[in-house]
Amino acid sequence: MKILPLVYNNRFYVLISSIAVLIYLCIFEYLWAEDVPPNSPMIIVSSYFHYISDSTIGFQAVGFSKCRNRPESWALLLGERRYPISLEYLQFACPNSMGCIWVDYRLTAELPFDVDLNQPTVLVRDDSETKIEITASQPQKRTKGLDICVAPIYYYNFWVRIVEFVELYRQQGASHIYIYVSSASKLVDDMLKIYEKQGLVTVVRWPELPKVDGTTESVFRLGQHAAMLDCLMRSKGRYVATVDMDDYIFTRHQNLVEYLEDEERKNPNIGSFEFHMVHVAQEPREANLTDWRSIDFSGLLQGDMCDKCYGNFKAIHIANRPVFVGPHNAGRYYRRPGFLGALGWQYEEFLVPKSVGVSHHPRYAARRHELDFKGVQPFLSKEMVNGISRKFTSVMEEFSKTHPNLTAPPVAERMMGCNPFNPNACQVPYVTCRNEMRNVDHWIFANESSHLLVL
Repeated sequence: MKILPLVYNNRFYVLISSIAVLIYLCIFEYLWAEDVPPNSPMIIVSSYFHYISDSTIGFQAVGFSKCRNRPESWALLLGERRYPISLEYLQFACPNSMGCIWVDYRLTAELPFDVDLNQPTVLVRDDSETKIEITASQPQKRTKGLDICVAPIYYYNFWVRIVEFVELYRQQGASHIYIYVSSASKLVDDMLKIYEKQGLVTVVRWPELPKVDGTTESVFRLGQHAAMLDCLMRSKGRYVATVDMDDYIFTRHQNLVEYLEDEERKNPNIGSFEFHMVHVAQEPREANLTDWRSIDFSGLLQGDMCDKCYGNFKAIHIANRPVFVGPHNAGRYYRRPGFLGALGWQYEEFLVPKSVGVSHHPRYAARRHELDFKGVQPFLSKEMVNGISRKFTSVMEEFSKTHPNLTAPPVAERMMGCNPFNPNACQVPYVTCRNEMRNVDHWIFANESSHLLVL
């Protein structure tokens, strides 16, 4: 009897073992797939072409979905050319740590720079094809300007803050402000329209998700991660700040835009500027809202400061460098082009020294960390406050003629009661606060959802 060489026996054994493992995996995947429910619909909110490098254009769609557990194939069709699409959720995990059923997603593809972007754009999911409209196409590198992106506001009626916020950032050199609005009082809505007419503000209506399966309302804070990514794509400035209405970023001894430009020249690896958040607790200072001439902004000159109440930051991004962004920082960065090509240095966060600038977080709700406050300290400069006051007077001389009733019922305590922050619970304000807030003010909701695409 002839004995086969050992090496032959080993190869034969490896071959048989590999076939057995392959059969096992196929059977396991089939049985596993039978137990996994089909993927939920993907709701596409917006889609963009954007600059990545001198040789690459990015496609990015912003959307929402439940966690997608089944394997599936996505692609982008431009004319006859097909490009693979990757899916990625924008939060740390899916499901996220707060138990939200729906999470923010992005769909991305990379295209050669010479591609014709004027062709019909089609999304392919497995065997189905859907034509989509591109929200904006910006394939060129951004070179100048500071844009401010404000996360979705809801049940918001502090109309004085609109003037205060816009004028503060205008003084800092902001080119444009994008304010995402889910719901606001009529006074706030009308004040925003004034700044829209001036060309300084763009209001992006941010509606609730359509009722696909009765659970789409379960998305954290109306999808603020998706909104910030959408704004990064929608904006046109080289620098893009991602903030809330109560985030005041400014530098002490230099114009904010000049500071960003100077630091970028010193360190070309910067992808985002991270500003420490400092809590500012103040007494309500709006005086009598029925008499706008009595409203006094001198309370902005100082406030009780706490730099230990938050461990978070607020960021200003160099627009073409983050892969995606969230409410506080960038999720990831592209690599810096250079002699190493794709292996070049990755852009990175730059921590702004507190002595240079911070993100002030002025809140008028109850203090939670009394012992951490350092006492009254300077807040805005006198020049800033006087500038805000002058602009407020100019705006209100016209606004008050058509708005004799300027009352803004207090909502902060109500919202804290029905929508408290809980790191272990999904914040869904339209579920927990709808009954509480329904008749508090004249609310204007973002109801237009015809642009949303359900796949």
